[in-house]
Amino acid sequence: MRASGGVRLNDGPTVVSANDEKPGDLEAEDLIAEKRDKLIDGLQIRISQNTKYHSALHDSVASSLAGYVPMPVSSPKYQKAEALLSDDLRPLFRRMVEEYEYLTQIHYGRGYVAYKVLADMILAGWRPSGPPDPNSKL
Repeated sequence: MRASGGVRLNDGPTVVSANDEKPGDLEAEDLIAEKRDKLIDGLQIRISQNTKYHSALHDSVASSLAGYVPMPVSSPKYQKAEALLSDDLRPLFRRMVEEYEYLTQIHYGRGYVAYKVLADMILAGWRPSGPPDPNSKL
C-alpha cells in the first residue's frame, strides 16, 4: 500500500480514490469530453447520411415496383413478428421487410417475406453497417 492512498497490484496501474485529485485530472476530463463530443457529432452525421440514403432507397424501390402491390403490413404474421420488437427496433424491421420483399420480387418474381425470421435477425443484432456495395440491387 502506498502513502498516497493508491494500491499497486502486480505492477499494474495505481488505483486512486476520488478524493485524491492529481494535477492534470481536469485536463484529462476535458480531453475525454472533447473526444466524446466529436464521437457524438460523427454519429449524428452518420445518422443523417443513413436517413438520406434510406429515403432515396425508398423512392428507388417505389419506382422500381410500379404496379406491384406490396405485402400487407396489417397481416397477422407481420403484426405478430413486429410485436416481438421494441418500438425503437420497429422502423428497422419495416425497412428490412421492404428491402427483403423488393429483392425477392426481383429475384423470384414474388415479394415473399418471412416476418418472424427477419424479426429474429434484428433481435440477434442485425443492423446495416454502412452503405450498400456498388453491386447491390438496393
